[in-house]
Amino acid sequence: MIRELSDAESLGKRLDVHGSPLHLHAPAQMRRNIAAFTDVAKTRNIAMDMFYACKANKCRMYLDEAIAAGIGVDVASSNELNAAIEAGFSGSRIAITATSKPEMMLRRAAEVGATIIAGSPEELRRVADFASRASAESLNITIRISGFAFSNQRHDSRFGIDISQVMFAAKTVRVSGLHFHLDGTSIEDRVAAIHQTILLAKSLRQAGHPIAYIDIGGGAPVQYLESESDWIAFHHKLDIQLDRQWCDDEIKPIIFPNRTYGRTKMGRNFVQTDRNYPTWQADSSSVWLAKIFDSGGIADSFRSNGLRLRMQPGRSLLEMCGITVARVISCSPDKAGDTFVTLEMNQTNCKTTSVDFAVDPILVPHDKNNRPPATTGYLAGNYCAEDDLITPRRMRFDRGVQAGDILAFPNTAGYQMHFMESRGHQFDLPENIAIRPTSDELG
Repeated sequence: MIRELSDAESLGKRLDVHGSPLHLHAPAQMRRNIAAFTDVAKTRNIAMDMFYACKANKCRMYLDEAIAAGIGVDVASSNELNAAIEAGFSGSRIAITATSKPEMMLRRAAEVGATIIAGSPEELRRVADFASRASAESLNITIRISGFAFSNQRHDSRFGIDISQVMFAAKTVRVSGLHFHLDGTSIEDRVAAIHQTILLAKSLRQAGHPIAYIDIGGGAPVQYLESESDWIAFHHKLDIQLDRQWCDDEIKPIIFPNRTYGRTKMGRNFVQTDRNYPTWQADSSSVWLAKIFDSGGIADSFRSNGLRLRMQPGRSLLEMCGITVARVISCSPDKAGDTFVTLEMNQTNCKTTSVDFAVDPILVPHDKNNRPPATTGYLAGNYCAEDDLITPRRMRFDRGVQAGDILAFPNTAGYQMHFMESRGHQFDLPENIAIRPTSDELG
């Protein structure tokens, strides 16, 4: 992938053929990411089953990689379920976490033997009713739980049955496993949740349920930034700007005016009140998993209780699997001396539910010899909307920037490419190209 970014002419030709923006993929990297997880479990003699959370990227190529690596798939819609079946996943390798599960999905799940993860008492009753009407008593049902007691708070979520209510809710069904998902990457919280879930699994077994596994969901960290100091310095400068609400020759803006970056002042300090993925992470995903196993006797608990571990990584399995590239259309100065760099893309082409994707793009100049002066400015999209900024952060272009240049956004395969994409203004959705050793493939 680095080679692609060093060849502006080749990259430009790809954009000429496939349009801008364009998602470039290196799917073979996914197997290396899978191996990093499985090696952690193998060295600790933990029986582990992974299910790729395919909502992270819609491309079929990653389903193919998951099958080749021998792992399963986590699906969140009927279309994802059908895609998984068409790709060749057996029912035992499919877990359904969809927020809404219409009867057609339940029927399809029963036909192939997929795992249904029920996330509320009402949904559990619907699944039990379906199993009775469809004579599908052997349906593989997992209960999603919430309401864990952590050291400083209680884990409440709109997803999941409160852990104190699971024994009662499970009276009408046969439960094969337990599942939870925690936002954030806290190791301490996951260790606490696993301990509480294992105790619940023991009680359910005593009540006759064949609990075989505990599913810890996703949330494994991805290291987008190398330096923690960069991440800390950014927030320090950001909070100064937000506190003063103005900038001068000494305090230059770090984000677009009147944006808050999801931060709110509480007392003397600013805190992150809107979701923003922590772009710097202390641990890689495999080290993170190892620390969970090695904390509080977790590995011993799985082995001694004969429980398998399931997990559903998405973002972390796609780490370093893709980049998004777009062409600069125009560069227009503003009154503050900055430049609006308009790209042939819009903010939905590289966006999740987080405030920002806080990774700087890489400039690929189309003309290395004739460069404009260095400048600062903002990346604007091609929607007819004032707030269509690819990122609210103020960029610095030491080599200048001009129409025809290409910007490459690194490490976007996990959620950034497709999760929020839109066909506003009837723009075509970006094409997806797999970079293979011998040729390109549409994905």
